[in-house]
Amino acid sequence: MINTILIGFLLILLTISVHSTATMITYHMILHKRPGKTKLQRVIYVDVIVIVIMSATILEGVLWAVSYKWIGAFETFEQSLYFSLVTYTTLGYGDLILQDNHRLMGAIEAANGVIMLGWSTAIVVFAIQKLYFNSKN
Repeated sequence: MINTILIGFLLILLTISVHSTATMITYHMILHKRPGKTKLQRVIYVDVIVIVIMSATILEGVLWAVSYKWIGAFETFEQSLYFSLVTYTTLGYGDLILQDNHRLMGAIEAANGVIMLGWSTAIVVFAIQKLYFNSKN
């Protein structure tokens, strides 16, 4: 159990690092680059920000999936990735489940995912506020 908790916390630190990097990239885009004046340019700008955030989220799911495969929780990487993304987003279909000795890791990933997805939402809301509602734009 302690190994599972340690692996989980290591993965949380890794996902925070990935998300912090994505935040720095998008924050720089939001505050220092001019998105243009037309509606289409602003829509594309928000799209790019969302793609950066989604890429970070998928990378975070891949990090968890690699760990599931490494500890032998699933036979294939595809199963590990599928389980990871379903768990990270808290969708939790339940068609793939972890054995008892690994199930705590799934719970830790779900908690991690809730926080990271909330963080992602905050970034997108900030971008939209700056682009559409800031009186300086």
